[in-house]
Amino acid sequence: MFSVIIPTWNSEKKIAKTLDRLLKQLPFLDDEIIVINDGSSDKTKQILKPYEKLKQVKIIQQRNLGVSAARNIGVMQTSSKSKYITFVDDSDSVSDNFFAVSHKFFSKNPQISMASIPIVTLPNNKQINHTTESNVKTQIINITKHYKELQYHIGGVVFKRDLFLKDYFAFDENITYWEDAKLINSILLDKQYYGILQNAKYYYDRKDKNSLSQIAWQYHYRYIPQITDNYMPLIQQSIKIYGKVLEYIQFLIVKHYISYILEHNQPLLVDRFIFENHLFKDKSIELFHHIEPKIIMELNIFNRYKSFLYFIKDLNFPNELYFDSITIYMHDYNLFKQELTFSLSHNAYGLSENTEIYVCEKRKKTYKAQMISNDTAQILGYKIFDISKNKYRIKFSLMKLLFGATFHIFDKKYNKIISLHSVPILKRMFSNIIKKQN
Repeated sequence: MFSVIIPTWNSEKKIAKTLDRLLKQLPFLDDEIIVINDGSSDKTKQILKPYEKLKQVKIIQQRNLGVSAARNIGVMQTSSKSKYITFVDDSDSVSDNFFAVSHKFFSKNPQISMASIPIVTLPNNKQINHTTESNVKTQIINITKHYKELQYHIGGVVFKRDLFLKDYFAFDENITYWEDAKLINSILLDKQYYGILQNAKYYYDRKDKNSLSQIAWQYHYRYIPQITDNYMPLIQQSIKIYGKVLEYIQFLIVKHYISYILEHNQPLLVDRFIFENHLFKDKSIELFHHIEPKIIMELNIFNRYKSFLYFIKDLNFPNELYFDSITIYMHDYNLFKQELTFSLSHNAYGLSENTEIYVCEKRKKTYKAQMISNDTAQILGYKIFDISKNKYRIKFSLMKLLFGATFHIFDKKYNKIISLHSVPILKRMFSNIIKKQN
């Protein structure tokens, strides 16, 4: 009924534990576990030897061909009695009800070919709902409607075997990054629907893994090939099937592309693949030709990042739409000097370096804020000014702190004045008390 495929490499410390637990969890006598030893150089082969005698286990030994080839070979070795396939990494595990919940779902929904079970990362027990953002309650997702319900982790996904044996889907053995996301979303473009099964869990063990997302920055395949070999084929497939690039595919791609521009990733980027390679910029421009501004605007990222994506599209970001939503972030208050240290929220992005900030009383400028620190953002070699990264200090009475005050933000370059009121500290304290009680 179920085929569990486990590609493994140098897993002498973990593979036995993974296999022993799965063997206890398989619900049907016809279930099987297929282990592909992908050229391990440690004692993995010897540890797997006793499992070859078990009826429900197949061990395949091969030279190191990579995880995609290992998974494809595992699929081809599945029993003709098998109906469902799931892939488990050699140090991961699943909840005891994983197979029962999956079987029940497919029995009730025979038209669905793929289902997703949430990932729980170990050891911190943090749940990943495959970046689900819109909290759709239904078990069945239609990607043409629920375009923020992204799916790209292989862990916790259960497939109907026919997808591989009759529809001929397979992992792309020519790529070494994002191969699972490419396969999953190729299937979704073709089938349009998938299931979300919240009751079971897939446990992803991070203790024994180097983070591929970090290591991959060192290699060329994380840059131009990611665009040309992964993103663009999905775009082309979407156009071929639907006559357009589905919002789902746009959102999927942009959510991953932004990793190139996030500030904490800038030190990880390799200069010759990004800054010294004009082709990456050209391919990015070509890619974002297929991305609508609407998708960028809906991203939950700072405006400086949205503005940069608009820049790739050769569009001006509408900063002014956010100015009425600027808020004051209070960092510190010196009671003795009665001075407030603060910054502006990221909605202030777009205000110029010539901006002045005042606290007002009775509509008169009383005190002017002094900038005490600033920090220019670096994105793909470009220096980006974002006033929200500045810190300011201003004379601020205790009464203003307790009951709030009016700030005037004056952009001298654009001759624009924005007025806002700071949230009284008493109101903040009351809100925090209410949240704790709830």
